[in-house]
Amino acid sequence: MSNATGQTAETDTLRYGMTLCGVLAPLVAFTAILVAAWIHSDWFTWTGHALSDLGHVDREFFWVFNVGLLVTGTLGVVFSLRLLDYLDSTVSRIGAGLFLLGIFCLGLVGAFPLGVDYHSLVTFAFFTLCTLGVFVVGLGESLRGEPLGYGWLALVVAGVGLVILTLRWFDGAAIPELVGTVAYAIFAVGYAGHIRGRW
Repeated sequence: MSNATGQTAETDTLRYGMTLCGVLAPLVAFTAILVAAWIHSDWFTWTGHALSDLGHVDREFFWVFNVGLLVTGTLGVVFSLRLLDYLDSTVSRIGAGLFLLGIFCLGLVGAFPLGVDYHSLVTFAFFTLCTLGVFVVGLGESLRGEPLGYGWLALVVAGVGLVILTLRWFDGAAIPELVGTVAYAIFAVGYAGHIRGRW
């Protein structure tokens, strides 16, 4: 095997691993959420609490939720770097950069859990930057005539609309937060599959 061939194989393996992180990140996130909710099922309700309540520093097993967010944030950043490398449009790459910053803030939510300074700030930054990121990527790809771009724009509109409705329906923020998280997961898994299909 020549040097060039070996380097190409290593690059392909690295890209594959980075792309796979787009699937692993949501898997870790939902596992951490569900396990933490099960551990705290004696008091936690989906309609009356926020997801961050699962990671409050006063809770005995607060680390289950927060470590999950730290791992998810790390995997998400790696995937976002792959997305930045994959996208051609300047507008789309700006969107991927915003999504990367948002996912980085998700990791910070685990580092600054409820009951600690800056928690509200990094939580707000996570949802805001990720939503803007998906929207800008959708806009950039739509301007290029990519059908997937229209799908991301529709996802943002549907996701934001559903979040607004669920905020009105429920006292707690867990369901609206879960809606947003599912939307970001669809974006990450969808693009991971798209990248693999185009490879």
